[in-house]
Formats: sequence, C-alpha cells, structure tokens
Amino acid sequence: MSQSVEQAAAKILARTEKIIRSTLLGSASRIIEDSPVDTGLLRSNWQATLDRGATGEVSNRGESAAKSEAASKVLAVKIGSVFYLTNNVFYAGIQELQNGMVRREMARLASKLGS
Repeated sequence: MSQSVEQAAAKILARTEKIIRSTLLGSASRIIEDSPVDTGLLRSNWQATLDRGATGEVSNRGESAAKSEAASKVLAVKIGSVFYLTNNVFYAGIQELQNGMVRREMARLASKLGS
C-alpha cells in the first residue's frame, strides 16, 4: 500500500511541476512579447534565472534568445525553486510604469486563479 501512495505522490508532484513550468513559460513569453520595441534591446534583456535575479544588461541578442533562455530555465524548475525574470535595462522600470507588461500578466494570472 505504501508503494502506491508513494507512486501517487510522485505523480502529483510531477503534474504540479508541469503546471508550474507551463504557467511560468507562458507568463515569461507574454511579458517579453508585450515589451515595447524600438531597437529590441528591452525585449532581448529579459533574463531568466533560478534562485537569484540577474545583474547587469546583456547585448541586444534578440527576443528569441530571451525566450529560449526562459524556456531553458523553466525546464529546470522544481518545487522550491524561485524563477526570476529580470530586465536590467535602465529604462525598463519606466516602460513598466507606462506599459505595464508585468502588471498586465500578473493581473491575468490573478484573474485565472480567481483572486
């Protein structure tokens, strides 16, 4: 009997992590896509990390590279991990205030969760 409980717990954990990963990847992709584009630097500077936020800027590597990095980090997420999506371009905060890329995504998640 304990083996079936352990198997059920492992399945629940695996499903939970899959839902978390899917949610994180969707949110990260939408935030990146919602970032306004002039030169592309803002979109390309979204940096995905685990357990510690990124510091510094990266070169204009393109939106697809930022999304690729997010997907790679999301695959490593486990229960207890902290996923960071950081943008250190000096004007990112101003763009967030004006356009609300992160704010809109958090509102969408809250609505989906019924909060």
